[in-house]
Formats: sequence, C-alpha cells, structure tokens
Amino acid sequence: MTGHDADETAAPDAPSRRRFLLGAVTGAAGGVLVGAGGVAALDGGSTGRATPTTSAGTPGVDPHGDHQAGVDRPAALQRHVELAVLDLPARLPSRDDVADLLDRVGERVTTLVVGTDPGLGGLTPTRLTVTVGVGPRVAAAFLGDDAPAAQPLPAFARDDLSPATEGGDVLLLVRCDVGPAAARAVLALRDETGLDVRWTATGFAGPPEGLAARNLLGFHDGLSIPRTDAELAATVWSRTPRGATTLVVRRMPIDVARFGAQPVDAQQRTIGRERATGAPLSGGTQADGPDLNAKTDDGQYLVPADAHVRRAHPLPAGLDGLMLRRSYSYADGPGAEGLLFMAFGADTDLFVRTQQRLDEQDALMAFTRATASASFLVLPGFTPGRGLGSVLRD
Repeated sequence: MTGHDADETAAPDAPSRRRFLLGAVTGAAGGVLVGAGGVAALDGGSTGRATPTTSAGTPGVDPHGDHQAGVDRPAALQRHVELAVLDLPARLPSRDDVADLLDRVGERVTTLVVGTDPGLGGLTPTRLTVTVGVGPRVAAAFLGDDAPAAQPLPAFARDDLSPATEGGDVLLLVRCDVGPAAARAVLALRDETGLDVRWTATGFAGPPEGLAARNLLGFHDGLSIPRTDAELAATVWSRTPRGATTLVVRRMPIDVARFGAQPVDAQQRTIGRERATGAPLSGGTQADGPDLNAKTDDGQYLVPADAHVRRAHPLPAGLDGLMLRRSYSYADGPGAEGLLFMAFGADTDLFVRTQQRLDEQDALMAFTRATASASFLVLPGFTPGRGLGSVLRD
C-alpha cells in the first residue's frame, strides 16, 4: 500500500484545523466542529442543477444529488484512483460529532471538485469525484445492526490480511483523470479529517475499449454490470438509507507473470472470454452475456466449469442481479501488481455469496490473493442545504 504525507497539500489554515480536529475527536466529550471554509462558485445550468466547473473551465462531476458522485457517474472510469481508509478513535465519538465531521468533508469535496481548493496546488481536477463511506462500526452504532454494511465481511479462502489492512471506519475514494490532482485531493481530505490512516491504495485504468478498459491480465474488466436506471435501482441503491449503497474494496495481488506465461487459449479458458474482443467463449460480442448452457459437439461447456465468468455469474447461484464493479489495476513494482477490486451493491450479501462461489471453484483464484479488504456504507448524496453527515442525524 502506498502512503502520503498528509500535511503536504494542506490549505493555509489546515494545521490549526488539524490540531483542533484531533483534539476534538480524541477528547472524552469534544466535538468535531470546525470553522466554515470558503464557498465555491457553482455554475447553475438551464436544468437548475448546480454544475461545478474546474479552474480551467472544464466541467467537473457535480458532487450533489440523491447519490454521491463516483458510483454510477461518470459512466466511464476516470484514469486514476486514490483510496484512503481512516480510523476514528477507539472510543467512538458522538453521533453529532461524526456527522459534523462528514459535513465538513462534503464541503471540502465541493471546493476540490470546482478546482478552487488550495490543496490542489493549481492542478486541474478533470472529472474529479470523491465518494465517502463509513465502516461497519460506524454504520452499526448510528444506523443499527441491520443497516447495509453494518456487519464486517466474513473470512474468505484467499485472504492474506493483517489487522492493519482489514476494515476501517471512514473511506475516502478519490478518482480523477489527472493523477496528481487525485493524489493532492486525497491528501487534502485526509488532513481535513485529522484521522489516522489505516491503509491506502493507488490505481490506474486504461482507456475504454468498447464497454470497458483492460486490466493487467490483458482482459476487459467490468463488462457485466448494471447500466440502466432500473438495473441500478434493483441491485445497487439501498432501500434504506435512501440514496445509499455499499462498497466492497479488496486489494488483490495477481501473479501476472505466471498467468501470462500460459498459452492464450488457457488464459481465455481461465477467464471465460476472448482476450482480443472480450466476447464470451460461448459466442457473441463483449456486450453479450455468456451462454452457460452452450456446449461443444462432444458435450464440453464452451465456458468451462471453473471459468471466472461462470463462477461469478449470479444465475447458477440463484442470485438476482449484478454488482456494479469499478475496479482498477495497480503496479507498485516487479511482482507487486494486481487489482484494486471495487464493487457497489445495495448490500454486501451479493458480493459475499459470489466470493464464496469463487472460493469453491474458480481457476482465476489460483493466481490471486487479498492483502487488504473492507466494506463500507456509501452515504446518501448531499446538497448545499443538507450535509453529507445528515443521514446520521435522521
């Protein structure tokens, strides 16, 4: 995992704010209220919805709405991701303190998206999004044990985790087409919270080829996902809290060299798709789902029984719908490459049941493991009149 110096991109008043936050959060009865920052100008379009613009005049991604940005919008992945998982104190602060802290994060997100935040160092935050979530401890304490993502993930067969790389209380997920801007934004937000960093990750995505970009294995990643409003409503957006969703994040090293040493045919049978086109081995195009019943003349499945596409498909498991996967590759040096897996869903059950199927029989799992893992309730969207932390007060 990569880490950063959180003070490097602090706004001019950040050191005093950071000291105040640290004192407030760790005190026995202290609050997390801080002074108000500057309000960024938003260009209201003809629709009446605020449309942020960056300092260079390039449209940004509006952070406001029923849902947070960075889940289903923008549709195409940004080129860079910076992720930070933070910890609240062992003695959880009060509901209002945590809600106030999240409100401040939301306000800082707005200034980052429009490009006016000093923490960006003048960089243009093209298509910048910030997605904020809270971990099981926070969700259970303030929203109840039945809230989405209120329970930690179970252990899985390929887990290689340590206490320092499992779970966490607050997620900052920053994505942008400009890598340095993403890095500066996550540093600014980390400083804004004043919280300890549990683990971090950095990743990248290539340009889309058709419906999805390719990962380090050379295959398209994220072809079978919900795309329409109806599909998103059915499997991604939580019924309560309204506007929320859940996110599972797993850092998965992959033995890229060993996978790539196989003949292309063996690679394709492991995945269940053609490497060149992304089409399923059962035929069609990359836009088509696999025909899991299709067989050769001698009775062999065209999509092998242990192919990743088959094992991850919801139909054989009796599952309803698809996860919204928004994964990135990472390469931290020779032998340190892999996938930063990210999947959104109305709850974490679909991911858990799918991963258990992969553990049972999936040819791709032999090349992977998980060295960091966490789940979060991604908070409902926010507006200038209703802060990011409002759901904790409802």
